[in-house]
Amino acid sequence: MHERRIVDDEVREEIHFRLSSLDENDLPIQETEVVLDINEYRFPCLIHSEEAMNYRKDELLQIAKQLMPDLQ
Repeated sequence: MHERRIVDDEVREEIHFRLSSLDENDLPIQETEVVLDINEYRFPCLIHSEEAMNYRKDELLQIAKQLMPDLQ
């Protein structure tokens, strides 16, 4: 889950990771949840770094552009 909101005139952004498993009836059981705070100033530098660019896959970027054209 991704959440972005304004608190006291400041952008607050978080990503929630949930780890789940299945019980004996194949029903999901939430094992843990981790919330990552995204620093709005450092995150753009991180995703545009030379190291990050080396890991990008063009075919996945094309799919993302089709699914989320408003973010281009």
